[in-house]
Amino acid sequence: MDDFQLLQQKVNNLEKIIMTMVKSDQFILNKDLVFEDGRNIIAGTGTGLKIGTEATQKLGFFNTTPVVQPSAITEVGAVGGSYVQAEVQEIADQTNELIRDFKELGLGAS
Repeated sequence: MDDFQLLQQKVNNLEKIIMTMVKSDQFILNKDLVFEDGRNIIAGTGTGLKIGTEATQKLGFFNTTPVVQPSAITEVGAVGGSYVQAEVQEIADQTNELIRDFKELGLGAS
């Protein structure tokens, strides 16, 4: 095989690799992304950046097992100047649910 044929073969191989990575408006990666120390992810200032575009996509932070979006927590209704035990318990329950959700995502130490 002469130099030209070898070069042509290498170009063809590179084209195949690039075509498997580029699909219409997205890049398909089959490997981890590794960032060197001091590098950043910079998002645009117009519409911003989304991580996870559906509630069923799983995320995990700080080496936790990825999970789907936690379920909604109902808002505590307006309360007056004094609280009854049921209102205090509702606030405590919802606070504990938020703590569990943060821990499950890896955003708080377990």
